[in-house]
Amino acid sequence: MPDDATSRARRYFADIEAHFDLLLLPFSDAPVPAPTRAEWVGRIHELMLVLLERLRGRARSRSSPPPALTERQRATARSTASLLRAITLRAFPEFDRDASRFVDAMERYANGELRWHYDVPLDDGGDARFVACEPDSSYHALWTEFALLALDLDAESEFQRRALPTYVESMQLYGETYVGADRPEAVGSPGRFERTRQASPVLKELLRCECGALDHDALVARHVVLVRRYCVV
Repeated sequence: MPDDATSRARRYFADIEAHFDLLLLPFSDAPVPAPTRAEWVGRIHELMLVLLERLRGRARSRSSPPPALTERQRATARSTASLLRAITLRAFPEFDRDASRFVDAMERYANGELRWHYDVPLDDGGDARFVACEPDSSYHALWTEFALLALDLDAESEFQRRALPTYVESMQLYGETYVGADRPEAVGSPGRFERTRQASPVLKELLRCECGALDHDALVARHVVLVRRYCVV
């Protein structure tokens, strides 16, 4: 991929982290749809707990419906849906007619292709090495779960329908590259990058076509299978 596509994709995920990552958000200056940044952090944390509960119920085949959302949770979900769409259109303005660059970015992120290292000088000399643009399971499991919730609320529904197959596909790419089916980890775990398990371009295309051909119910079923395979819920 050209460097501009890689940079755009990395900026996209940095933008998402600046608005939604519970560790980075308090230090970000990105505008948020709440009176204060602290309130938005609290709202996002609450929404993530709702998504985790819905995910656990779905993965454990609970017959009872998920708990009803409070008005505050509904409002946060709607604000999140609008903000996520705005961030996506900022990076990929053609998304509504051509989602291919969005799909490519999601695939490469989940497959560990966008990760990069940087060094931070230490007070006592030397450097500490960190990695950026590194996914964890909460992104891929909860992106799908959020899309399903947003569809239930009719919040940016067309955006969610277009993104849902890619969210599901990305969970499989992430699971293979960072987790492995033989050692599932808790949702939110950073996993362990394994270059030898990265998907090839052919496999990515195959998964993209498979997920793109599935209807809503089949995507939900695949989501459940992938969560059970790669996550401890």
